[in-house]
Amino acid sequence: MKTDLSFKFLLSNYPEQTASWLLNVPLERIRSVQNLNTEMSAQAVRADLLFNVELDDNTETVLHIEVQGKGSDMYIPYRMLGYTANIVVQEKLKSGDNLCSVVIYVGKGAGANDNGDYKLTCPLGADSLSIHYHVIRLWNIEAETLLAMDNTALLALIGQTKIDKPRELIPKVVKKIRELVPTVEEQTRLFSLLAILAEGKEVSEMIETVLDELDIDWLDTPLAQRLRTLGKTEGITEGKAEGKAEGITEGINIGKAEGITEGITTGILEGLLDGLEVALDIKFGIEGLRLMADLRKIKDINILKVVRSMLRAVNSPEELRIVYAQSLNPK
Repeated sequence: MKTDLSFKFLLSNYPEQTASWLLNVPLERIRSVQNLNTEMSAQAVRADLLFNVELDDNTETVLHIEVQGKGSDMYIPYRMLGYTANIVVQEKLKSGDNLCSVVIYVGKGAGANDNGDYKLTCPLGADSLSIHYHVIRLWNIEAETLLAMDNTALLALIGQTKIDKPRELIPKVVKKIRELVPTVEEQTRLFSLLAILAEGKEVSEMIETVLDELDIDWLDTPLAQRLRTLGKTEGITEGKAEGKAEGITEGINIGKAEGITEGITTGILEGLLDGLEVALDIKFGIEGLRLMADLRKIKDINILKVVRSMLRAVNSPEELRIVYAQSLNPK
């Protein structure tokens, strides 16, 4: 969950760099990128990320992105079929229009057997149905490949790639971010995402060591705090699904008073749990995530808020368990 939400946040907040990478066009050729997720109806099957990309030659492409982890690839062809049909109807695409779908797999081994093709044939000849989506296995890309690109957003993804010598590579990544990104605020945002998205103990520890040496407190950045509170009331516009989706693409801190609807209670609970999952993963790793089975049994919003407020004060998952144990086993 941590990787999924943070990954979508990165791609949606750097749309031009994302489009340049996935469509394989120079950044200077991209005239504009419009986020289409916010225009899709609440009842529709929602894509992870959906952009309309306009190039300098006036051509336009609808860019559809799905981010998937290990274990989900067996369902992807069916889901992509549903997403594609919905996007065609929603965006009123005609024959000959440009639609590019990309599935990005994160986590070692994810999507290893997915070739990006789904086809039904007819014995009379020709295909009855055929779709294709591009497959990117981020875990199988050499880290140096992203480092060599002049694409600052991609530098935050390096912790998800294949890294042979993290002690040599990570300082180069941090140095390049500081060289290419003009403002301290944006540098810190990318450092936070680099740390949050890192895969593997050695890589994570190396990133944290380098950031500590630079006196960058990435855990307390506005971005990290925003990801922890993902799904709260401000992001809910039409129940749980709408609130969480808009929170990912626009930032959960955007106030949406009109969004308090029938699904608000469920949305707040899910949002609090998503935020806790991100924070537990960041602070305690896999040991912290083991608490989520217990926390998901709690239906009292106030108890979850207490757990969230105590998270920074405790030093171990067991200390946090004491905070909520009484609610699970009342006398």
